Amino acid sequence: MFAERAFNRTRRDGLIRLISCRL
Repeated sequence: MFAERAFNRTRRDGLIRLISCRL
């Protein structure tokens, strides 16, 4: 469960970073 949460958080952080780069 912890690993899944960490992976989800990393994926979300990457998505936000990608959007920021696009903006």
